[in-house]
Amino acid sequence: MRTTYGNYSNKGFVEIAHSGIFKMQVDANCVESLALLNEHGLRPATYQEILSRAYGTSRRAQRFVNNIEGDGFYINNWGMDMSKEYCTFDRNGKLTQIKGEILHGEYGVDNTILIYPGYMPLLFLVYTDRLANLKGYRFEIDGEAGPAMKEYAVVGVKNDGKLDEMFKLLLRK
Repeated sequence: MRTTYGNYSNKGFVEIAHSGIFKMQVDANCVESLALLNEHGLRPATYQEILSRAYGTSRRAQRFVNNIEGDGFYINNWGMDMSKEYCTFDRNGKLTQIKGEILHGEYGVDNTILIYPGYMPLLFLVYTDRLANLKGYRFEIDGEAGPAMKEYAVVGVKNDGKLDEMFKLLLRK
């Protein structure tokens, strides 16, 4: 059943903190995630779209992070061509490498992200407060896991046609 944005049933997508990003709590691999998003007129969100909404200490940013905390989901990027590194991000979701000590460093756990490079569909992981404090970072982007990995949620935005070319190929199959 196709529904309109903002009126999804409890078995469908729900908008996260009035952010324009929608989430369905369901275990799904990459192909299953794409099919669910496509069926509802959505596409996977990019890491920039996620991080730009998580930026800062505003109540809206905190509500957004609270709603995706503990989740893992595929995002609309295929692979990260960089070395394993810790980064921080700005209000546009732009990544900047952190130099020096990260654990409880000047950026804090909520503004630190660990990147695992690779050439697979990217997984975006959001750690709970307890794990984030232990690890020293809240977010992780993983390009090594592969498309068969089942994740805990499906997250997307309105489909504006900006779908990664590799995902377009997966949808055609």
